[in-house]
Amino acid sequence: MKHSVPALLRILGLLCLCLLPSLASAQGRQLLRNGNFDNLLEGWNLEQHSPALGDITITDEGPDGARAVKIELVEPGDDHWKMGFTQYPIALRADKRYRISFMAKADQPRWLAVGLMQHHAPYRVLASNASVEVGTTWARVTILLRPSADETNGRFSIGNLGKIVGSIWVTDVRMIED
Repeated sequence: MKHSVPALLRILGLLCLCLLPSLASAQGRQLLRNGNFDNLLEGWNLEQHSPALGDITITDEGPDGARAVKIELVEPGDDHWKMGFTQYPIALRADKRYRISFMAKADQPRWLAVGLMQHHAPYRVLASNASVEVGTTWARVTILLRPSADETNGRFSIGNLGKIVGSIWVTDVRMIED
């Protein structure tokens, strides 16, 4: 069977177009909304518990001038969990892994806790809070978490923000079902 080069290229092009949707779904689906803060803080919450007091703003201080959220602890709390940056509700499955990644920097080197938990009493941690170090220059943070149970009202959080006065910046937040 003899085919011309343009005919083979058309066949290859059609084959690629047919495979693209399956390749995209193989990468998983993004579960977080507004991870680049194009819609300001829509979908995001700054959780504060007294005596911790924080402030949150959208800036253009991200990598290459991208939009980012600046989270600042103004008054420290008496425990690290007294302030966190969260998004909910998120449906979580125990038989899935979740690849979480974001760009971050801080005004001083510090440790953040990234985790998945229930967004209702008893607020059980479903995937251990992973400790990630953030420095003073932009860097990508990537972790894998697997929940211990299914949850229809789950919460994603960046925590450990309640004790150390200072600022962190975050952008390009993603949570992909693996």
